[in-house]
Amino acid sequence: MQEVRIFMHYEKHSTSPEYAFLEALGFDKNKDKFAKIIDSLKKNPQSSPELSKATGIARSALNYYLEVLLARGIVQHYNHKFHLIGTQFTQIVQYIETQTARTMNELKELAKEIDKKQK
Repeated sequence: MQEVRIFMHYEKHSTSPEYAFLEALGFDKNKDKFAKIIDSLKKNPQSSPELSKATGIARSALNYYLEVLLARGIVQHYNHKFHLIGTQFTQIVQYIETQTARTMNELKELAKEIDKKQK
């Protein structure tokens, strides 16, 4: 069986390691906006108006970026505020790793069920 490898392409930015981190997570466009949001949320949880004021990103655009971050599981929304899943990038990676492992285990179980039905 051929080994399958997934490589994430990203560039290293000497002025912004956050950009390299975001590229590795698949954020190719608007890295500056995502970096501003993440940087602001690292300081403290914020509502959408607070975050818009802190980052200088218009509310309509901010809502789009927040939806992307929510969908990717990097940001959570509760108590009327947006929260990073970790205050350090290593915590974010650990959270993503845990969620990926959980998803892979569920996928294995589903594959086993399918294989049993095919016998």
